[in-house]
Formats: sequence, C-alpha cells, structure tokens
Amino acid sequence: MWPLGPETILHGGRAIETLGHSRKRGPSAVRSALGSLARAGPKGGAANFRIESPVKRVPPQTVAASRPVFLRTVSQALRRETLSRKIHRVLSRAGLTALSRQLSRAMDLPPMRPHRRVKGSVWGVSLVKNEADIIVPAVEHLFRQGVEGVLVADNGSTDETRALLGVLAERYPIHLACDREPGYYQGMKMDLLSDWARRAGADWIIPFDADEFWFAPGETLSEYLRSCSANIARGELHNLYPVPGIEFGQGPWRLETTPQHQVVKVAFRSCRYSFLGAGSNSVYRTGLSWNGLRVRRPGLSSSGLRVLHVPWRSYDQFRRKGRQGSEALSRTDYGANFGFHWRMLGSLGDEAAREKWDRIISGQQVEGICWSPGAPFRLVDPSTWSSWDPDGILTPEATIAP
Repeated sequence: MWPLGPETILHGGRAIETLGHSRKRGPSAVRSALGSLARAGPKGGAANFRIESPVKRVPPQTVAASRPVFLRTVSQALRRETLSRKIHRVLSRAGLTALSRQLSRAMDLPPMRPHRRVKGSVWGVSLVKNEADIIVPAVEHLFRQGVEGVLVADNGSTDETRALLGVLAERYPIHLACDREPGYYQGMKMDLLSDWARRAGADWIIPFDADEFWFAPGETLSEYLRSCSANIARGELHNLYPVPGIEFGQGPWRLETTPQHQVVKVAFRSCRYSFLGAGSNSVYRTGLSWNGLRVRRPGLSSSGLRVLHVPWRSYDQFRRKGRQGSEALSRTDYGANFGFHWRMLGSLGDEAAREKWDRIISGQQVEGICWSPGAPFRLVDPSTWSSWDPDGILTPEATIAP
C-alpha cells in the first residue's frame, strides 16, 4: 500500500492523482471516488480501469440515521472487503504494489502473536545501518521514556550494530528484524515496521532514527502521548553538534536553542491503513469523510514534542553516512533532487570532506549538507535529561551567538 492524498503525491518518480471533494453521499460517493482514482492512472494519464464488486449497499433507514452511525456502518463494510481490495487494484495498475511486495519479501520480521490495541501502549520502530556509536544510548533513552517495546530492523550493518542490539535485547523488550533490500525506500519500510507494531498492540508508534532522542516538556514521552487527545504528535528538531576533543555523551556539545529546520518528526496513533513519508516527517491515515472516500486523513495533531538530533558525531561517521546514503539512493528510481545532500556528500573527495568536517566542529556554517551549525546555541550535555530542558537553560539570555 502507498500513501495517497487529495492532491498529487510523488513517490519514486510516479504520481497518483487522487480525488477532490464530491457532492455525492454514501456508497455512490465511494464508487465515484474509486472511479476517480482509477481513471487518474499513473502520472495522471488515462487508463481503462474496471471497478468490480460494488460497495455493499446500506439500508435506507441507516442513511437516514445520524451521521456518526452512517459513517461507522459504511466504514465497517469498507474495511471488511472493499477499501483495501479496490485501492490495491488501483495501485497495482500504477505499478506500486510490485515494489511493496519486493520490500515485504526482503524484510524478515520477527514472529509475533497479534494482539488487540493496548490503550496507552507506546512503541518505537526504527531502521538502522552502521550506528554502533549511538544505537545503545538511543534505545536506552526510549525505554527511560517509558516505551513498552521497540522494533529495530537492521539494513545490512557491517559494524557492531546488530551485535549491540542483541545484547540490548537481553535486557529490554527489543524485537529484531532484518532488512535485505539495499535501496532507500525508507517510507515503505517504516510502514512495514509500524504495521507490525500495530498488530503487536501498539496504541502510539514513534518512528525514530538512531541519531534521534525524543523528549516531552515537563514529563516523559510516554506520559505525554498517553494524555494526548490528538492522533499525531509532532516533534521539532534541535540539532546537537560536536565539540573538538569531547565524545558524544561525555560532555557539553553545541545545542541549537531554537529549531532551525523546517523538517518535523511525527509520532502517531496506530492505524491499520497508515503511511509514513520519507524521513518520518509526515503520516497519512486513510478513512471516510462525509464526502465519500478520502484517503488522506491526518486527524488532530499536537506540536509539543522536541527531538534532539545528532546528525554528525565523528569524521568517520560523517564520511560513512554520506557514502551509505548516496549508495542507497542510487538503487532507487527517485529523482536527482531527492536526498540531494546524501548524493553530494557521497561524491566528496577526502580533502573536501575534511574541510567540511573542520568547519562543522568549529561551529561554522557549511553549505549543502542539510544539517549545518551556524545558529545560536548553548553548550549542554543532554544525556541525563528525562524531559526537555528540565533546568530551563535554553533561554535567550543564555544563548551564545554563532
């Protein structure tokens, strides 16, 4: 399955044009909506799709009933047989389910007995590769924040990442998966992991990277999510940059006092048909609207979370990350502008890469690497934080200008 919305969404160079608003109501609106999806075809071109097995008819008395009862009745009928099958048929014609099957076959998920959703249960899911220098503090931090379980898929690490995860699994409820697909299809891979967590009983899902540390203000992450009435919790990024001579977690680094990047991260309430965007910066949840089928339904969202992002930690990691990202993108059909910073970093020679690294550790702005110093910062060691800025040190008066 692939994320869809009321506008054109690009994935891997392909586009699917979805429906706008309709004046129709009830099952006829659903049939009309699916017909619009089918007629759009790949890249908006014409296609002769055939919609079969019409939507299960709803009794007139139900239509005349209250709106919530009507929507619930139609929604249940669609979930049972129509929604997944018909959207699957449309996507098959667009050539997208073949990729989905390829990624699913390459993802070896651990065995699991499905459970009903456990209210308030918080799970983390992640896809990692060669993160031995940070995977242990990242996972331990999540458990200190109160998550019930973590699912981590290793994408062919050649360092000690997988061995370290095995050691952690002896102490914490960590479930290990193996991803054998080298291409950078992060969004669809994270969908597989998120759906596994949903079937394991997760109420909230945190799609995290190994270089991210999630916080809530004044309480733990799990406490915040359990009391959250929204479907999506957004986290603003604060980048943490290295200081010469100090290892990560062993002393103060340069922490941006205010978010300097438009990218946000999302945690979301589990949903059977949910789709993450690349980088886990957005989430799409399918469902019904009063106008018929509307496959993009973000729902209510909150924006109180903070994500401590540690993109660069050593020169070796800086070089490895660029090469890995560039190689993974080369195995996809994404356009040249997608992941431009990974492609640029992967093409750097040793001298140019060393020059950029020296500017990073000296706190100077670096063009073209996406995550660059240069904003107002504070020298802090957040490795012991249990909530975001517990001592209130990220104040304007305490900020150091770049």
